[in-house]
Amino acid sequence: MLPVPLYLALMGLCCGYAFVRGGRPERIGAAIIVIGTFLSMAALSAPLGRYRTVESGILGVDLIALVAFTALALRADRFWPIWVSALAGMTILGHVGRWYLGPDIGRGAYAIGMVLWSYPILVVIAIGTFNHQRRTAGHPGGLAADR
Repeated sequence: MLPVPLYLALMGLCCGYAFVRGGRPERIGAAIIVIGTFLSMAALSAPLGRYRTVESGILGVDLIALVAFTALALRADRFWPIWVSALAGMTILGHVGRWYLGPDIGRGAYAIGMVLWSYPILVVIAIGTFNHQRRTAGHPGGLAADR
């Protein structure tokens, strides 16, 4: 896993690209991941007890992000939000695994399971933005049906 400053830089690049060049769905997806990242950082438990049990604050943030991405997938005329919803669901499964296995799953494995899926989410949003850019190239003012 990348150190936090490198992850934040990657997030800034991918989400900045989505905010500048993406359509409405790409900007909404980028906003969900940015807000979710900072809420997750704020919801972490104290360092001494971190990852010993299910991180309920982060689980709450991840559930809200999953619902938001799923709502986006249902409303957008794009394919990438479906992939992002699936990846967000994998994060939830990491929490479920920690709850089910308890101390049998190591703290490091749980931490990685929570963070791992955020990287491909960033990549998928960037790819969705690129595809949007390619699709709207040559159309003055973009496509009228940019939902």
